[in-house]
Amino acid sequence: MPKYFTDYSKLLKLDIDTVSVCTPNFFHSEMTVTVLKARKHVVCERPMAVSAREAEEMVKVVREAGKKLIIAFCNRFRSHPRLLKR
Repeated sequence: MPKYFTDYSKLLKLDIDTVSVCTPNFFHSEMTVTVLKARKHVVCERPMAVSAREAEEMVKVVREAGKKLIIAFCNRFRSHPRLLKR
């Protein structure tokens, strides 16, 4: 992307499909909800939220928006993927 933003609300005005939320954990819910309300798909790093209430709000909004929300959970350093790779 040839641009950068210090205000993510400006990013949401672009004709893009998906936003990756890779911020400190306490921003995940707020940013994800804002992005979903802008009708964009979201890939959010784990944890999904810092409370069950925030996570429930995210689920509610993703259903209302009709978009996709993916929680990225990287397993590359756990034993299971290494075992499968062998």
